[in-house]
Amino acid sequence: CILVLAIVLSSVAPFAQGVNFQELTLKEAYAKAKAENKLVFIDCYTDWCGPCRLMTEEIFPMKEMGDYFNPKYICIKANAEKGEEGPAKEKFGIKAYPTFVILNNDGNLIHMFAGGVLGLEFIDKVEESFNPELAFGELQKRYNAGERSKKLTSSYLQALQHTYTTNVGPLIEEFANSLSDDELICEECLFLFDEHARLGSPREKFLTQHVEKFREVV
Repeated sequence: CILVLAIVLSSVAPFAQGVNFQELTLKEAYAKAKAENKLVFIDCYTDWCGPCRLMTEEIFPMKEMGDYFNPKYICIKANAEKGEEGPAKEKFGIKAYPTFVILNNDGNLIHMFAGGVLGLEFIDKVEESFNPELAFGELQKRYNAGERSKKLTSSYLQALQHTYTTNVGPLIEEFANSLSDDELICEECLFLFDEHARLGSPREKFLTQHVEKFREVV
């Protein structure tokens, strides 16, 4: 009996070390998170998504992931196209997979981002939940309340584009066009040139013409 028990324990140990995904509905996850003073982490996936399988097979089983997630989060998986958790796709406006959603135990959105992240860098992405300057839910709340400072708008638009829930292009153009040339030369505006300046476009030419000023300011 002891030998059998040892074999069983050795066979399940690698899985026990990783993230503990529980078979709970969203409502049950909220209740358990409240009882244990934790947040809720949702891995929204589909059966056909390659990066989703990669996260499930290679990233979430890592001991470091379990050490980080299990004390802080009630973790569940939500198949965006099947079963009771299918409505998660509509609830959070999910259009890309995998998408990861972090909620407080009242069900309020704290953070959200799409795309698998290899290695321990994934923990850094989830840790953004605790930084009000990076957490999508907090930024969205402030933006929707009418706050339009350059720093807030820049942070919100960058977080929004990483959710892949909407075409953020028009909002980015509106933001860029609202700024003077001097206001564009700042750290908060670098993403406009890193990711949204096609070769030969007016914005790319602006960056080339003012590159020394950018180096001074940033």
